[in-house]
Order: sequence, then C-alpha cells, then structure tokens
Amino acid sequence: MLFVIAVSVFINLRMSVNERLREIGTMRAIGVSSLGVTGLFVLESVALALMFSIAGAALGAIASLAVRAWVAIPAGGNLAILLSSGRLALEPRLADMAVVVAVIAVFAAAFSYFPARRGGRIRPVEALASTF
Repeated sequence: MLFVIAVSVFINLRMSVNERLREIGTMRAIGVSSLGVTGLFVLESVALALMFSIAGAALGAIASLAVRAWVAIPAGGNLAILLSSGRLALEPRLADMAVVVAVIAVFAAAFSYFPARRGGRIRPVEALASTF
C-alpha cells in the first residue's frame, strides 16, 4: 500500500509541477530560491497527505467502532477468529493510527521531493515561456 501511495504522490506532484510552470516561473522571477520552490511543493504535498490520512483514519475508526457495536455475527464459521463474544474485535487505537499517519506523511515528503526539486530547478525564463 505504501508503494501505491508513493507512486501516486510522485505522479500527482509531477503533473502538478508541469501544470504550474507559470506559477513557478513567477515565484522564481520575484526572487524565491530554488530550494524555496521545492519546499513549498513538498510542504503542500505533506499537508494534503496529512489532511486526507487523518480524515481516512477518523472515518475508519468510526466505521470499525460502528461495526463492532451494531453487527453481531454467529460464533461458528470462518470469522470466529475475528470475533469477541459474537462481535467483531476491531479496536482502533489512537497510537497505531498516529503511526500510520506519520508514515504516510514521511512517504509523501520523500516521494514528492524529486518532482518538487525538478520544478524548483526550472529557470524563470523557461518556466514563463512554456505553455501547455
């Protein structure tokens, strides 16, 4: 799953850099350094990853607690290993969810750096002259 997240972040940020060449050119022309442009794109990617992974973790926790509270399954059968007194034994823990969110943020930062760096290295004249 982390590989899919990494590839998705990389491809999306690369497309974003290509679509925002004029914005990059304007930032570079007014004096934003190459590292500053790179940092802005990485920060944007990490912020989006954090927002959506926190939202996903919260929705997942709510769904698992709802299933645990309202769904009763007979004790026999293949699901018996996942049951606790006829209820699904789903207990989301905040610490586990925080670790998953942190890992996703680190992956987003790591795999957004390379396309962001490519965008940061574009010379202002080249970025402002290109059109899509």
